[in-house]
Amino acid sequence: GTAIRIHDLQYSAATGSANFPSGTGPRDTQRMVFGYTGREDLRDSRGHTWRPATELVARIGEGKDSVAQCWWTAPAPEPIQGTPDPDLYRYGAHGRDFWVNLTVGPGRYHARLKFAATRGLETRNTCFDIRINGRRVVERLDVAATAGGPNRAVDLVFNDLAPVNGVIEIRFTAAARGDTEEP
Repeated sequence: GTAIRIHDLQYSAATGSANFPSGTGPRDTQRMVFGYTGREDLRDSRGHTWRPATELVARIGEGKDSVAQCWWTAPAPEPIQGTPDPDLYRYGAHGRDFWVNLTVGPGRYHARLKFAATRGLETRNTCFDIRINGRRVVERLDVAATAGGPNRAVDLVFNDLAPVNGVIEIRFTAAARGDTEEP
């Protein structure tokens, strides 16, 4: 675990245009599933494809593996109720503080976040806050209570989101437990 070996290095002095010139960026819908490590995209009931969400930021400490510690890569075995697309809710991410940065072009967007309490945890004790671009949009989300029980799908939609420096940051932070304990 202390040696780094580089087998190849390629570089170029070529110049050219990038996929998205300055001041622009992707404007298409980006669909991703946290914790899903499959090599094939998932397909929902409307035919849309969902990619593995691989650009999650989780600062958990030096020398720790965020995939091993923060991803639920094994699908939840119980049936997911309340959705025609249960496979989108079978995986996930968890941790005290993690986020995803979505690169987008100028404009207004919406975010649809999909949740299900599928791991048998006491969700009253695992509530979390959601921030979008630094602004708290949900405080102390209890997924099972919001969905009407465990293994039930619930979607939260946030409209009229504007990127900051070409990014929409969606951050999940463990909520404080009680009046004196910090998250």
